[in-house]
Amino acid sequence: MVDPKRVEWLHWRGYSTDSRIDLSGWNEGFSFPAVSLKKIPYCAESFNLLSTVDFTERVKLQENLFESIDHSAMACIYMGLMKPSEFELLQNQLKDCTKAMLRLVQITAQDGIDGSELATLLKLINPKQADYLKSALESSVYFYANQGFSNPFHNIKNQPLYLDYGVDLLCNGSNFMLSEFQVRYMTPFAHLLSDLSDAYESTFPELFLKFGLKKDTYETRRNKHVLECFEKFREVCGKNKELTKVVLDAWCYRKNRGASLESTAKSLSADYVLFDELKAEHNKHEEKYRDKLLAIYNQAALNLIDPVDEFYGKLNVEKLEYYDELAWQNLLERYLSGGVYLASPPLTDIINDKGLSSVIPDIYRVLFGEELKIPIVNSTACWSYKNHKEANKAVLEMAKAEKDKFVISHRYLEGGLGIRVGRTLDQEEWDSFIDAFVAERPYLYVLRDHFEMDPDMSLRMLCSASIETLSSDVKSAKLELSDTIYARFTTTSPLSSDNHRSFLIFPSAKDGPEPTYEIVESNSSSAR
Repeated sequence: MVDPKRVEWLHWRGYSTDSRIDLSGWNEGFSFPAVSLKKIPYCAESFNLLSTVDFTERVKLQENLFESIDHSAMACIYMGLMKPSEFELLQNQLKDCTKAMLRLVQITAQDGIDGSELATLLKLINPKQADYLKSALESSVYFYANQGFSNPFHNIKNQPLYLDYGVDLLCNGSNFMLSEFQVRYMTPFAHLLSDLSDAYESTFPELFLKFGLKKDTYETRRNKHVLECFEKFREVCGKNKELTKVVLDAWCYRKNRGASLESTAKSLSADYVLFDELKAEHNKHEEKYRDKLLAIYNQAALNLIDPVDEFYGKLNVEKLEYYDELAWQNLLERYLSGGVYLASPPLTDIINDKGLSSVIPDIYRVLFGEELKIPIVNSTACWSYKNHKEANKAVLEMAKAEKDKFVISHRYLEGGLGIRVGRTLDQEEWDSFIDAFVAERPYLYVLRDHFEMDPDMSLRMLCSASIETLSSDVKSAKLELSDTIYARFTTTSPLSSDNHRSFLIFPSAKDGPEPTYEIVESNSSSAR
């Protein structure tokens, strides 16, 4: 049993409240010195425009922005512009990265870790990376969930496979590095991009007119995408039952619509259910939907929704997250039997694994026969390949000896939990984290190369993807990507949910003028 004192918790509790977020004081927080604001890549035009506005007026603009978006996204009044050719290249590369990961999901779900398909893939990639990939899969929570079950996804192989996700990119000037995919727990939600587009257009009408900027249409396209998958599921089932659509929201602020999926439920004509309404002792939703054909747009991981199921026994022993009082019992059994459809189902959890992102270039090379242009943050296993429960002592000693070169990342936790940036900690803090957490359960951590950012900034593009069935050709996958990029930055390090400020990056029209980039010289523009 895991010592609870050595567990980093990720909690929902307290999010689903009826209280509004207090925004008082945030305007002052956005009033950074000009030298900091000038460092933000892609913001040259909006910086130059706002630099002619005095402080009082900038604060007023910020207040107006908050009023117009009416939600908890801490967006600042600066706006980014990207060259359309760069934006298109980025989108295309991310689409192909998604297809590479979908292929890995297919192989693992259909053929297993010891099957012939994975063996074939391993022979086609670099031997060193092949060893790493096999070990990463064997040590993953996906492996725990499947151990002892024979082909658990047999009954859903004819269902469409859909996932909602965000792609996180680290940024240095105009240099990108792919950090990770994030399935579920995604912020901002799709409707925020549409709201923010409107808000920025009212704040910067001159720039929208000059560069031909367009409102983000991702929400509309994503909703159509989800409904198409729901309808495909109904056709596959061939049952004479009306399909009931449900949006299951993992966390929200009830009166801050930006952090809630309630508007998504409305646009999908679906019932809206909060995760923390699923009471284990008397789940009224379980009773309500017991005999219905369900299509669920789910944001919470299924091991949380149905934690008592045997399928997730080994996963929940890790106590990554656990809520004794919450459960929708038998939902997983209904899903595996083919009577429930889940958008972003459990088999897509493999895409969330930070330990697998560094093998994308190799899978991409096999799938498309060419090199991936976007670099990906390198990950090194903290576990021993021979036994994933044992630490790789050489790796942990290297991490201690050269802490400023590395970042330690939990493979599954989000929101800044389980992540330590070496150069932001003193040696004692860094060594203590390695000894107390990483050495105890090394299979939950990877050592990643530090990527220099100035300012600390990450980008996120919202995406959705689907394939006709679990066995369909992933090259024919349907993908929708947001028209804008959501950027987060901070003037303090490291970047976290508590200290970040946000803005949108819009691609200019193809026939419009080329935007100017404010390129910042940094100590290093790439990972080591």
